[in-house]
Amino acid sequence: IGMVAIFYCVLKGMGQGVPFSQLLWMTPVVLLAMAVPITPSGIGTGQAVFAYLFVVAGVGTSIQGSNAATTFQLLGFAVNAIGLIPFLTIRKAMALDQAPPQAIGEAAR
Repeated sequence: IGMVAIFYCVLKGMGQGVPFSQLLWMTPVVLLAMAVPITPSGIGTGQAVFAYLFVVAGVGTSIQGSNAATTFQLLGFAVNAIGLIPFLTIRKAMALDQAPPQAIGEAAR
């Protein structure tokens, strides 16, 4: 239900009036298509499937469906990129803790 709510919010933000009940069956199909390892991170497959489902369900045009899938993926990349900050910070701290003492002294010079 969480992913359906995210798609709903994305579509509302784009000015689309897609009923939540339509998204209950469309979102799992799109996410399943994105999970098939055809392209990296499902880029392109999710857009194609959502564009097709938008037209089949009669809730919008194929471009609107494709844009919704793209916006969803961009939001996912942005949220996941936030996790890169603590990862790099912790990784640097762990590297200093595991380095021999003379290496730490050389790194400080």
